[in-house]
Amino acid sequence: MRPRISRKTLARFIHNYIPPGPFFFSSPHIYWDDSLGVYDKNCGILGKMSKISPMSRYYHAMVDSRTKMLVFSSPKAGSTTIKEFAVNKLKLAQKPPNFQGKAHRVDLPTILGGANNFYTKETKTIDWHTFRKEYEIYFPIRNPYDRLVSFFTNKFVANITPDILSKKVFKAPLVLPVLAEVQKYNRKKPIRLEDLTLQDLIVALHKSYCSKKDRVWEHHLGLQVTPDVHFMSAPDIQFINSRQIDDLLKFWYLKSFGTLTKFSFESLNRSTSIKPNKPLEKAYERPLEELILKKDRMTSASFYHPELEEMVKDIYAIDYIYWNQVKNYQHSFPLK
Repeated sequence: MRPRISRKTLARFIHNYIPPGPFFFSSPHIYWDDSLGVYDKNCGILGKMSKISPMSRYYHAMVDSRTKMLVFSSPKAGSTTIKEFAVNKLKLAQKPPNFQGKAHRVDLPTILGGANNFYTKETKTIDWHTFRKEYEIYFPIRNPYDRLVSFFTNKFVANITPDILSKKVFKAPLVLPVLAEVQKYNRKKPIRLEDLTLQDLIVALHKSYCSKKDRVWEHHLGLQVTPDVHFMSAPDIQFINSRQIDDLLKFWYLKSFGTLTKFSFESLNRSTSIKPNKPLEKAYERPLEELILKKDRMTSASFYHPELEEMVKDIYAIDYIYWNQVKNYQHSFPLK
């Protein structure tokens, strides 16, 4: 847990500081070579990190200057729905986007990137004081175990048909690289893709994490709360259960237009890998080929196993700090 110290002490302490975090999450190297300052007028001191965390959530914190809303997003935690809402409903993109369902490729105004940057490029400084004093800041967090289930069922089960499986030609380029990483830590006979299970994925991911030499395989498997956000800004952020994203978007719409009369989720991707349907006993150890042939979606609970969860808790310890804060808490959004 982060120690409770004053902002002034913190700002002095973190001058030219690289935020701590597991070595495992130091790759893929996305947007991490810049230094970053976070300035707070109450301190009168510039706190500066000499490196931004890899896959930093600051790059995915959407800024709506009109409503004074700042909304973070993470892969496999409603990020597509949030970004499509920002594009289609709020029209936050600076230029009419060539959308075609690819919300992640649209330049949206974020703290560090997109159509507008809300930091001083010359000094590479976020004026965090303005955000924490003038903006409502929200960060949806998903149960890290469910997020891994979603990764497996969405990228492997849902997107691979028996025909595609036989041809070994995949829409998602991550399929074979992830299989290769699982294979590296499999002590049994070589795993064919059709034999892959969620259990294989989690066990191999945990072994990779514990190796102290490997880095995270793919950005969808990165942290939700990156170390820079955890260390610098978390006390000012309202973390919410990702199941409350619907209410968050309604609230955002209400602040934008003053009414919910015309509000609808139509045209948003609101897809989920696991829909409440039929349970399947021990789905976590069922091979991919069997899961693909199932006509019904499996409940998320079907993939749960306590020993696997302990591994996930070890890998995603930072995320669990914030998930444990919100898993039983329902934030109240004024929707009237």
